[in-house]
Amino acid sequence: GETLVVANVGDSHCVIASDGRARLLSHAHNPKRPDEEARIVKAGGSVVWFGTWRVNGTLAVSRSLGDPSLADVVIPEPELTVHRLTPADQALILASDGLWDVVPYDEAVAIVIRLARDGVGETMIARTLVDEAAKRKSEDNCTAVVVLLPTLKAGYTSPGPSSPAPSERPGFGGDAQGEHV
Repeated sequence: GETLVVANVGDSHCVIASDGRARLLSHAHNPKRPDEEARIVKAGGSVVWFGTWRVNGTLAVSRSLGDPSLADVVIPEPELTVHRLTPADQALILASDGLWDVVPYDEAVAIVIRLARDGVGETMIARTLVDEAAKRKSEDNCTAVVVLLPTLKAGYTSPGPSSPAPSERPGFGGDAQGEHV
């Protein structure tokens, strides 16, 4: 089967829909996560509560791109997850915590699958997720990207208004495996 590699920095998550269920393929870089807090403290930083856990009282993530003032303690190195795709895998949802704070993973997967089966394209599905987060009064920024995988696209009969017709690709084989690297 084909392999998917997810690289993550910050507080966004990648979720894969597999047999209608959500599986997390990345983890937020929260400064209070034990391994991240230990790394920050070892590098001379601190993790303090200021409305949320923050590195040196300012940034609410422990890994980030483009924060030079905290470069000694907030690193840009991504964590990697390797996942072997299988026929059970239906879609990927990549979204910021503004979505995940208010929409549970399994619920987001259900929305994606329902809309894809109704012929809605990836861009409109992503917009629907962002709109749902806004309706639920998300207090954080919200961005989402949806990628429909061949298994779900096989039942995808009419493209949404902003999406091209899906291309045919061979199915995936093998067992589902995810590995945090």
